[in-house]
Amino acid sequence: KEYRLELQVNPDSYMACWEAARVLVNDDPTEAAALSTRALEISPNLAPAYLVRGRAFLQLKEFDKALEDLKKAAALDSNEPSVHFQLARVYRGLGLARQAEQENAIFAELEKAEHRKGDTSQDEQLTPPPAVQ
Repeated sequence: KEYRLELQVNPDSYMACWEAARVLVNDDPTEAAALSTRALEISPNLAPAYLVRGRAFLQLKEFDKALEDLKKAAALDSNEPSVHFQLARVYRGLGLARQAEQENAIFAELEKAEHRKGDTSQDEQLTPPPAVQ
């Protein structure tokens, strides 16, 4: 609702377009694809918009379009785990099990790396102070 209001005030807000698309992707993939397309018209190298549009096309079972967008998202931001997760889903939808497994492996490795980063900072926060004697 808020993003739609923003788009009424500023129809050239690529951020409002892709954020609205992100919110709508599961409930209204057709609208999400249209909003993502608008975001990409304004900002053609916006990896999150390709990701959202790819997810929308996946929901609509337009696997070839989803694959194209998700490959673009991966090219723009290869370290984003969710791109590889979605690529695996598309490859499964296309019946390409080997490619799906490759993307799952990339996804798992990126997730592990993120958790390792998070664990390190969490360890630092959770380390109790030395005992006072």
